[in-house]
Amino acid sequence: MVTAATLPWLQSPNVRLPSDPPETLDILSFEVASTMSRLISLYSFLSENEFTRLRYGPLRSRGVRYLNSDDEFHLLSLACCEKLDELDSAAFTVSRLGRRCSDPGLRCFSYDYEDLKQGIVVARDRVEFYSKQGNGSKIFRKMEKYVSATTQLHAGLESLAEMEASERKFQMLKLKLEPSKFITNNGCIDGQRIAAQRKQIKRCRETSLWNVTFDKSVRLMAEAIRVIFIRMCKLFGPFVSFLPCLARSSNLGLKSKPKNAQLYASGPIQKSSIPSTPPRFYSQELSSNTWRANPREETRQRLPITPPSTAGGSGLALRLAEIIVLAERYLHFTTSIDDEARSAMYEMLPESLRAAVKRKLERQWNREEIGGSGCQVALAEGWREAAGKILEWLAPMAHDTVKWQADRQLERQMAVDLDGRAKGSVLLVQTLHYSDAEKTEAAIVEVLVALSCVYRYEDLRFRRD
Repeated sequence: MVTAATLPWLQSPNVRLPSDPPETLDILSFEVASTMSRLISLYSFLSENEFTRLRYGPLRSRGVRYLNSDDEFHLLSLACCEKLDELDSAAFTVSRLGRRCSDPGLRCFSYDYEDLKQGIVVARDRVEFYSKQGNGSKIFRKMEKYVSATTQLHAGLESLAEMEASERKFQMLKLKLEPSKFITNNGCIDGQRIAAQRKQIKRCRETSLWNVTFDKSVRLMAEAIRVIFIRMCKLFGPFVSFLPCLARSSNLGLKSKPKNAQLYASGPIQKSSIPSTPPRFYSQELSSNTWRANPREETRQRLPITPPSTAGGSGLALRLAEIIVLAERYLHFTTSIDDEARSAMYEMLPESLRAAVKRKLERQWNREEIGGSGCQVALAEGWREAAGKILEWLAPMAHDTVKWQADRQLERQMAVDLDGRAKGSVLLVQTLHYSDAEKTEAAIVEVLVALSCVYRYEDLRFRRD
């Protein structure tokens, strides 16, 4: 009789076969660290202090309320859309990395995230816990440690690459020239430095994300995304209509009822007309066509399309901002600017601004010819003061526009952003992107006319003196 004892290769059904070790991130650790850095930045923005500063600071500035909108709900909605777009971008990266996980639940993160955005939450106790400030900070402290260690690893690898390249150049140069021109122990010293650097990199890999599994990193980021979205609903929920009702009422996790819904009704319970969400069943592997599209596309469809009447819709936001910044700089010059600088600034103006400035200056010169110019010193100071009052509320928006564009440019250029250099603190709603183009150009015309009058009167005074 043949038994399992005579066939040692025939294992019992209860004996578990050794499985492959879980897959680690390796080179993808830098992308994961960059995503974690973005999530940490989002979590920091969603603190109650930052939200209060946003409401009572930039969104109530004179420039934003005059050029963009004086509706606080609308401004907060624009700010929320921008941050939700950043969260969707991070969630898309986590969904893509989740395909490499062994846990089926993590491979289905895109579905879980979409359910969360629709207000479908199973663990309501977690919603109540994470909606309070400070709860969930342990997740982000852990991510900060990973990001810090991975940043050190990234810097160490760059330093090692430079050392190895320098060593190769040294060896090539040594072959071409006479050996007597080189100190004999140079190669030994460089070899010791390279070996020490490799040991340091090996230690950094042990503490960084390099040796962390896909399951562990994706699970950590998925939980962080849930915390951020719940915090977003907690802070922006009372002002933004498109966010689900996660933490706005005591009945957490349930969508709010419509305004015309009946609170009490007698008679038999009727079948709800709202279709319930069907249960989802997943196999062990999800094919590539079952994954949903980039969630950022849905958010961008919700973002308002700027009409041509706005500075951003006409494509002039950055150009107008640069003109304002340059005018502010020229206004504070102690000496008169030369003709070359004036011509360069004139070339920056769009056709509509050129025509408007020309018409206003002609009217100003005609009034002076009729009524006289008066004291040049007093007139110059008066125009300087008038331009300064406009720039008090116009210049901050221009500087924010330039900074926002610079941050986006840096984000596109940097493949890996581990230290948060590409994450700006300026929101798009603080810039000239949503500003009324007609109002913005009118304010710029006033500043440029005032600047022209200042230098005109100062030139006349210098000539007479």
